[in-house]
Amino acid sequence: MRRFYCETINTGTLPRDSFPQRESTHLRKVLRASAGDRVILLDGHGALGEAAVGEDGELFVEKISRVPRPRLKLRLFSAAPAKHALDHMLRQCAEVGVWSVHLIATERSVAKPSGKTAFERMRRIIIEGCKQSGNPWFPEIENKTIPFSEMLVRLKSMKQSYFGATRTNTREANPPPQHSERDTNVAWIVGPEGGFTESEEKLLAKAGAIPLSLGPWTLRIETAAVIGSHHILSPTK
Repeated sequence: MRRFYCETINTGTLPRDSFPQRESTHLRKVLRASAGDRVILLDGHGALGEAAVGEDGELFVEKISRVPRPRLKLRLFSAAPAKHALDHMLRQCAEVGVWSVHLIATERSVAKPSGKTAFERMRRIIIEGCKQSGNPWFPEIENKTIPFSEMLVRLKSMKQSYFGATRTNTREANPPPQHSERDTNVAWIVGPEGGFTESEEKLLAKAGAIPLSLGPWTLRIETAAVIGSHHILSPTK
């Protein structure tokens, strides 16, 4: 069944105007849904609603299930890649289950997204990624690019943090980290093209971040962000 975003899901009848215009247009004008067609609704906070399309375009929500919050919440801090690569990164981070995305400004950063429109667009891309994958928990996207120094302060509230290491001779990714505590917040930190500067890596290490290598080859920002996130979220048992 197709999945759609709905801010509030209640059992019963949802009028045509009860969910975003973008979603309504896609359902009725693009997919040309007809009475009796069935869909899945996601509110981004763990709720999944099974619904049927009515004669007048309304939705009849027949069942609601709730997916618990994940125990391991991965917060991605990443330098921003170029626009289309950023779209790709956000979509895939939503698919693998990243909890939140925070864009950072580093010494070598080139792209620094700003403005309400840019971040609203990023949120739409995240929602599309969750709809495609079925992830019922939409990643949060911070609506500004934060300085590297501010990120260092925030790392103090994390159970553990890891950063993409560029100064290593290892030919394999470090052993996957293990996390078993309830409500654990961890950070995955990805630098810009060219990596973090030596001084930035020293500051990260001083803040308690662990260098994590993803192999011997140079990865794009969006590749490192997604692969590293999956590596941390899915440790080998």
